[in-house]
Amino acid sequence: MMPVMDGSEFLSVLHSSPEMKEIPVIIITADSSEEQRKSIIAMGANDVIYKPFIDDLVKLRVKNVIEYRHRKTETMKSVVSEATSK
Repeated sequence: MMPVMDGSEFLSVLHSSPEMKEIPVIIITADSSEEQRKSIIAMGANDVIYKPFIDDLVKLRVKNVIEYRHRKTETMKSVVSEATSK
């Protein structure tokens, strides 16, 4: 449990700021219910990891989120570049 706010509150605060909205978020939780997972993803988290977790799996998921964001950024740059060069 986070000391000041829970993960839902954190995501709400994070996504209320335009500067912070694009920061990838992976939630680690002990609540593995389907309802909780749906709620977390609906709030904008990129992934959910359940406790107890496997360190290597967490590292791979973080790596995947970072690589996805990088590819997304590069694709958008390419699209904008093509559109503005015409």
